[in-house]
Amino acid sequence: MPTPVISWLFARTKSKLVIFEICRVDHAASFSEAILAQSKLMQETRSNDNATLGGRMPDSVKASMRADHTTHHQIERIIYSFFRYLDDQRYDELTALFAPDGIWHRAGKALRGPQGVKEAMATRPVGFTTRHLITNVVIDLVDNDEALASYYMTVFVHEGEQRPKGPVPLDLPLHVSVFEQRFARSATGWLIKNLSGVATFQR
Repeated sequence: MPTPVISWLFARTKSKLVIFEICRVDHAASFSEAILAQSKLMQETRSNDNATLGGRMPDSVKASMRADHTTHHQIERIIYSFFRYLDDQRYDELTALFAPDGIWHRAGKALRGPQGVKEAMATRPVGFTTRHLITNVVIDLVDNDEALASYYMTVFVHEGEQRPKGPVPLDLPLHVSVFEQRFARSATGWLIKNLSGVATFQR
């Protein structure tokens, strides 16, 4: 007589973990039929879950979730754009990302407002080539008008006399830092209120 087989099938749904016991079977055919039956049951469970989460969710909750998603996207784009403008030496666009009273804590100095940032960027050597890599972005909404962000920043640097027209020698990253950033909502959108970073690794 064949040895009985006990099998379990796990299905992850959006609201809970469902564990289905397939059955005790003595024949391969019975086992296959049991799998097919339980797979169908899992699909029905997922469909019911989606209906519960989507169909019965209040419109106000759905609207709030959409708004949060949009805000996260907007802030994430500002973070990436900031370092892209810095790398491309597009300083006018970079300074426009700051609030009038925004502060950038950079190289031991507090650059205050768009004008303070612009003056500091004017002293940046034209041959100073950088690429900032941003990862592990976490954004928290404090309220409708304030948000906080943290992320890792890895920067590669090459110092030359003029802007390169091609690839430059690759060296180890200058440093890997943890950045903290505060944003404030304005009439024109989100702006940088405060920016600072602390090195974890430094060459």
